[in-house]
Amino acid sequence: MANDILRVLYRGVVKVGIIASRLRALQDKQWAKGMEDRLGAGRWEQLTATDLVWIHCASVGELNGIIPLLTELKEILPAQKVLLTTTSITGQAEIEKKSLSPHHCLLPFDSYSVVKKIVKRIKPRLFVVSETELWPNLIERLAKEKVPLMLINGRISNYSFPRYRWARNYFAPLLNRFAHLLVQTEVDKERFLAIGASADKIVRAGCTKYDKPAPQFSAAELTKVKQEFGMSSEQVTFVAGSVRPGEEKIVIETFKALLDKHKNFQMIIAPRHADQYEPICEMLKSYGLNIHRRSNGPVVGSVDVLLLDTMGELAKTYALCDFAFVGGSLVDIGGHNPFESAAYGKPVVMGKYVNNVREIALDLQQQGGMQIVQDASAYVAAIEKLLTDEEYRQSAGAKALTVWQKHQGATKQVCAIIKSYLE
Repeated sequence: MANDILRVLYRGVVKVGIIASRLRALQDKQWAKGMEDRLGAGRWEQLTATDLVWIHCASVGELNGIIPLLTELKEILPAQKVLLTTTSITGQAEIEKKSLSPHHCLLPFDSYSVVKKIVKRIKPRLFVVSETELWPNLIERLAKEKVPLMLINGRISNYSFPRYRWARNYFAPLLNRFAHLLVQTEVDKERFLAIGASADKIVRAGCTKYDKPAPQFSAAELTKVKQEFGMSSEQVTFVAGSVRPGEEKIVIETFKALLDKHKNFQMIIAPRHADQYEPICEMLKSYGLNIHRRSNGPVVGSVDVLLLDTMGELAKTYALCDFAFVGGSLVDIGGHNPFESAAYGKPVVMGKYVNNVREIALDLQQQGGMQIVQDASAYVAAIEKLLTDEEYRQSAGAKALTVWQKHQGATKQVCAIIKSYLE
């Protein structure tokens, strides 16, 4: 009875969502661009390839997480066509920018008539969804057409878990339509079991995004970048990467306080989003710090802080720095990927909000490659220890690298299962 009510409610939500989207498209030109795809027309009607492997990712983050998988598939199954779908327009732009696949569309609305038309037309060989995007009508239709379903990089956040558990009787049949549920961590495995997934379908496989190789730079390139960034071998360089609003004040105040005590200290601060560049620049100036914006070209002389207000250069700073803070963790965002720094053998500091990367964060902490701090005062202590204790810094960096190496391999496991279906 409860499930019937939920189904009726869901159908109503889908109908209301379609109406709201049509109205939004009348005023939002960007949103209007995707309406044809979302209604099962547009690029769906232009799609002539069949027997595709259909891989769905919500947006840019999930797409970047499957790049190692796409690379591996091209190597082991070079003739296999892949269809990539996203729920966001920015995701589609990322596919085009990185040439991830010539076949890509926005995911349609989860209307039964729309998904029925699409599935019958393209006849996918396999459907793979990254993380936990459960679209009931799409799943039911794919299962009815006997298309194998796989979930990879599966995770259930602290925020979502209570809702999934509350609607367990509704989600359990959907999850059990999947042939394989490849989850990231032991905690995720327990949560999938708690919401009704069959134990024989769940495999703890890790996450393919951690198989993405760290960008490599030649010695000559790093020397050039070091000069342009104004980095000195006589100073300890700290990178505050992917800093989110609410964190910048703690990061900047801590740096300023420690710089007053330790003159051999410099910082590179990299905001997560471009709209933070100006506010952070003004805040740095308000503390009387000597700053340089990377967008203004190479540093001339020496500076206290380099504001990294350009795209695509954060990896270089991690490769060159002595230690790093990874943001989205002093505020309740869930934490960004600490392996971006650990892959270069650099120790990491993060705040307590690491739900998005909980297993690797805890592993890094337990193995001594990272400090997870509970508050601002603990953050200051962690930064000062890394600044002043070179032996500790070197040891922690080596341990961080070892943990990163240990977490490689999810892509091979995922590809082996995919290949077993396609052969």
